[in-house]
Amino acid sequence: IVGSVASEEGAYSTILDARRFVKNPNDPSSWIPNRIQTYAAPASYLLHELLGPPDFNWRRLDEPVRLSCKDEGVQLLADPIIVEDLDFTNPMMSKKREISWLIDQERIDDNEL
Repeated sequence: IVGSVASEEGAYSTILDARRFVKNPNDPSSWIPNRIQTYAAPASYLLHELLGPPDFNWRRLDEPVRLSCKDEGVQLLADPIIVEDLDFTNPMMSKKREISWLIDQERIDDNEL
């Protein structure tokens, strides 16, 4: 509905602006939806080795790589976790936090060619 990363879609400024038109902006039932969450996970990509220098240089990308979750060449190395949580009833309370994943050796083995 919003995009691949909520904060990149202007959600914070939009919600802050919209709050002035909402009768009870602190009430979750005043918003549909009332929250946006962004999940992420480390993954391996089947074509990573094939799409390499000199024809393609992953390090020259200016932003994080985004691949379709429907692409079967993408295999997760750990379970997805919430990396961003925007609550419309209190948008300024979105907390920065450190995140980490435990990458399972069994998943790595399953993802090898």
